[in-house]
Amino acid sequence: MKFIPPTMLTLKAVATQVEQRNPGEGTIWVVIAVGAGDVGIGATPDTLLYFNSTNNGVSYSLIKRAALTTGMKVNYDEMDLEIIEPFTNDKYLHLVLSVITDGFTGYHLSGIITLRKSDLVLGGGPSFHFRVLIIL
Repeated sequence: MKFIPPTMLTLKAVATQVEQRNPGEGTIWVVIAVGAGDVGIGATPDTLLYFNSTNNGVSYSLIKRAALTTGMKVNYDEMDLEIIEPFTNDKYLHLVLSVITDGFTGYHLSGIITLRKSDLVLGGGPSFHFRVLIIL
C-alpha cells in the first residue's frame, strides 16, 4: 500500500452517535471515511477512522482505524452509525455504508461493519448489490 500524505486525503463521509446507557452514557462516537482521489482498479482504498469523546466533544481520541479492500471507495455522504446497547456491558456500533468497487468504476455495494466496544473487534457483514432492471 502506498503512503498518502494527510494533505492529499479527502473527507468522504461522517457518521455520529451518542451512547444512551451506562457504562459509557454520553460518549460521543464519530466515524470518518477518508481517502485519496485516485480512481480505477487498484486504487488506494478508503479508510474508516473511529473516534470517541468522553468530555462532551471537547476532545476526541482515535480508537480504531480500518482500511477497506483495494479499490473500495466510500460513496460521498452515504454512511450511517447506530449503537446497539443491550442490557449487558457490551455495546455494538453498526456502521452502514455505500461503497463503489474498483476505484469508483465498479459495482455499487452496501454493507455493514460492526465494532464491538468491549474489545474493539471489527466484524464485516454481507455486501449487497442491487441489480436494476429497466423495461422500455
